Amino acid sequence: MCGIFAILHKTKSNYLLNKAIDSLEILEYRGYDSCGIFNSNYQLVKTVGRVTNLRSKCVDISPLSWVMGHTRWATHGIPSLENAHPHISADNSIIIVHNGIIENHKQLKAVLPNKFYGTTDTEILANYIQYLCEENNDRDFKAILAICFSNIKGSYSVVIYNKKYKNTLFLLRNKTPLLVGDSSKGIEISSDKLTFGANIKSIIDLPDYSLTVVNKNAAVKIYSLIDLSPIKIKKHKLDASIITTSKGKYDHHMLKEIMNQASTLRSCLRGRIVNDTVVLDELDDIKTQLLQSNRILICACGTSYYSGLLGKYIIEEFGNIAVDVEQASEYRYRNSYFDKNTVMIVISQSGETADTLGAMEKYVELGGTVLSICNVLGSTIAKNATCNIGINVGSEIGVASTKAFTGQLCVLYLLAIWMATYSTESTAASTAASKAASTAAAALKNLPELYETFLQTNHDYLRTMAKTYSLCNNMLFMGRGYNYPVALEGALKVKEISYIHAEGYSSSEMKHGPIALIDNMMPIVFIAIKDNVYDKVISNLQEIKSRGGKVIGIINEDNDELDHLLDDIIKIPTVANQFYPFLCILPIQLFSYYLALERGCNIDQPRNLAKSVTVE
Repeated sequence: MCGIFAILHKTKSNYLLNKAIDSLEILEYRGYDSCGIFNSNYQLVKTVGRVTNLRSKCVDISPLSWVMGHTRWATHGIPSLENAHPHISADNSIIIVHNGIIENHKQLKAVLPNKFYGTTDTEILANYIQYLCEENNDRDFKAILAICFSNIKGSYSVVIYNKKYKNTLFLLRNKTPLLVGDSSKGIEISSDKLTFGANIKSIIDLPDYSLTVVNKNAAVKIYSLIDLSPIKIKKHKLDASIITTSKGKYDHHMLKEIMNQASTLRSCLRGRIVNDTVVLDELDDIKTQLLQSNRILICACGTSYYSGLLGKYIIEEFGNIAVDVEQASEYRYRNSYFDKNTVMIVISQSGETADTLGAMEKYVELGGTVLSICNVLGSTIAKNATCNIGINVGSEIGVASTKAFTGQLCVLYLLAIWMATYSTESTAASTAASKAASTAAAALKNLPELYETFLQTNHDYLRTMAKTYSLCNNMLFMGRGYNYPVALEGALKVKEISYIHAEGYSSSEMKHGPIALIDNMMPIVFIAIKDNVYDKVISNLQEIKSRGGKVIGIINEDNDELDHLLDDIIKIPTVANQFYPFLCILPIQLFSYYLALERGCNIDQPRNLAKSVTVE
């Protein structure tokens, strides 16, 4: 969840400090409760809050050989100066920054005699390393670190400096991301390649349970933490074209990511629909398992979970196969039924979500086949799945997922259409499904153009409408069928960035409790699309109006019969029923953005949240 950055150069430079602080600002999407740096001049600077506060404290630091830094999302211990990283051991010999969770930190603390100033598991880890150094003073530091991490439970990326080893950093990784970038001048270490610039010639994605030793001369050596045997370095060329951290002409990353969705959908679709036939070469390795499976199990968290619910609807319709959807955090800790003929699909924007990764690992251990749908191709989930389909929407910086959600939907729809097209059954039903799939593929290609038109014509209206509702403290979202998961995702968008309490429901469930909440202070965003349950939805709408509810209606552009029932109206283009989620979520994303703007919220970095949830 936290962000780590370090840099070592062959010669001392003032550039290092500025680069480190600039990189920590990029990594703030991973956490922004506190931050800090430690450098080759043995200067420790920490602060609560944003990296801008840190920058103001680092004005008089002389040229440096290396810098290590951290931006924190609080897990153990409140955001405070004492709990901010880097942490230093009691004898000042060990300095570390850490991302992850040390699950057995209480047991480690029990053997330590030191006084602790904060309440973090990281401070305990720094002192535990010092303790092992004292107990094993005749051993090489690498061997001591191997002992240390054989006794540790949890996930971690750690950068360690030991004062006995000048201008050398020790890196440890297990299940949380850590990358090494190689330049002509030295080495950069980061939680995310977003921090790497054009000077980086190649990158190394450090393997799990590894110990890496780097120095300012750009020497990189990687060892197994199990037996300290050398691990062959695999370098990859950095694709700078996919790295963008600029907001461009927009005030926030979230707004940019909403407004660019026509482009990102095109990117997701590129090369995947040929003559109205879906082509997914990524599935070649599991084609047989997928087409012969008797069930699909989707596991995900948060926004990705809601895209998975929509995936269930579309795959069952087109693929003619049973689909179950589970929250990854629940699946991994229960004794669930395992069937080798079930394929698991895990969905994650970052590819590092701890619970989703845990669910996948559990399934792989049972001998199952796992397909991942992921935005970050070099991520842990993407690498460890049986195969991966990238959503190809580019870096998503805003904490509230927007373009990643529509990208995930796009891939799930492609998968469903592919399953219908490549069905091995030669029945009349499968032939009809194949024809329907071809029609659906053609419709999918049209979505980017519809996005462009809608955003151009409705942007200002949605901003104005948000002003009307910005003082509300509660809100309901309702939809049915394909639009029920959209209601859930819409409520999530509103609550996570505007802090308005919002809940999503199937409109059919309104009378089973939620109707008790309805009055003129409870606005309802109501998706009323003309589909096979339209008449039922209208009845639900009338029940709301009879109780004084204020309704924002999302309806077809050619529907004028509901005007008298709606307080505000959002009209979307008419498409086939299966594709309304793409168009319904778009105004909800913009609406939630402008609600947060009117309420003065920090949109890209909402309180208590971070982009990549690498802890349980």
